[in-house]
Amino acid sequence: MQLQAIERAAMHVVIAEDYTARKLAGEAVCALEMIRAENTARRSVAAVLASKPDPTPTERPGLAIARRRWAENAARAAAKKDGE
Repeated sequence: MQLQAIERAAMHVVIAEDYTARKLAGEAVCALEMIRAENTARRSVAAVLASKPDPTPTERPGLAIARRRWAENAARAAAKKDGE
């Protein structure tokens, strides 16, 4: 379903860009149709982005290494404190 929404949004963007390209090329383009196409494209893209699932958070490898070292250093400091 999301793939269809993406394809539809892409189609709307292409149509809006076609109107803009024709306008820039000097062809007669209905301004109302061009504005409607741009608004439809904008709303379609916004809808796709709004329905995008949140990425699953993953821990970076460097952060995992740093956390292990911090834990080792904390354990050494605690052992050294207990040994004094």
